[in-house]
Amino acid sequence: MYGAIIIEPRGGEHIRVDCDYIVQLSDWTDEAPMTVFKKLKKQSDYFNFNAPTALEFFRDAAGLRFWF
Repeated sequence: MYGAIIIEPRGGEHIRVDCDYIVQLSDWTDEAPMTVFKKLKKQSDYFNFNAPTALEFFRDAAGLRFWF
């Protein structure tokens, strides 16, 4: 099951835009869910091989170009 999480300011939108874009991220593993859960409880970054920071993510995302 997939869905978007939409966060809106309590006082309403302050910036007028023509449209919104939704980015949906997904992941997949062949491991059993409880095995994944146990590994993450022991070490929260167990599956994070490259360990990018949030700043690096937003920098990389800013360089993307979308064509619709």
